[in-house]
Amino acid sequence: MLFEFCQWAIGRFKLPARRHIRLYRGVDSVGEFCTLGAGMGRDILVRLNNIVSFAGDRTQAGQLGAYILETEVPVVKLIFFNDLLPRHPLRGEAEYLVIGETYRVRLTVCIRSGGRCIRTQAGL
Repeated sequence: MLFEFCQWAIGRFKLPARRHIRLYRGVDSVGEFCTLGAGMGRDILVRLNNIVSFAGDRTQAGQLGAYILETEVPVVKLIFFNDLLPRHPLRGEAEYLVIGETYRVRLTVCIRSGGRCIRTQAGL
């Protein structure tokens, strides 16, 4: 039911007429994913299984890991987003829950200062 409600709300209010949304995921190690190969340029193909959490903001993703994965997620893969419900446990996170699949991601390394990501550079 949550998936159906999410898809209805996206089509009606959040992202009408959009097919993809750019999302970010902060990770400590690229090795935690099944890397399937190189894409074009700095892009790589990774298999993200099950339900995966993403941030809608690069800065927030940079707080969660040494690397940032940036990808275009098909809207039909969204299960949950922050504004879907008025009250929920993930309210402060502003996160998206996404059905996993093989995604083409751009990998960047987060350069830190004082525990914060101050800039990124191309990874790998």
